[in-house]
Amino acid sequence: MIDDNFDECHYNKVTGIKINIETQYVCSCSTDGSVVCISLSTFKIFRRMIFDINKCIYNCIDCNGNLIAVGGSDPCVIHLYDINTKTMIEELKGHTDIITNIKFYKSKLVTISNDSH
Repeated sequence: MIDDNFDECHYNKVTGIKINIETQYVCSCSTDGSVVCISLSTFKIFRRMIFDINKCIYNCIDCNGNLIAVGGSDPCVIHLYDINTKTMIEELKGHTDIITNIKFYKSKLVTISNDSH
């Protein structure tokens, strides 16, 4: 479910935050399964995406232009979203334990996990 009508940013623990100077927004993720984007020019929330908490527990986030990558546990996958269309572009699988960090580096996405992959 995607919802832009809300009163609060997150309803549970914030676990990751990323400032994107290029596009002038801040994105955060939470254990409530949500991703929130705030404009640095207006200081207002312009995107809030809520996902099924039983499927997504996010603990790390990174942004690159209009792309947002979030990862975590339960399941141990990385979701790649388009911030403009609010749609998931890709679900990246392969890790078998909690994803602890995500970083866009040039044209690549680098991930760190507690597993050995």
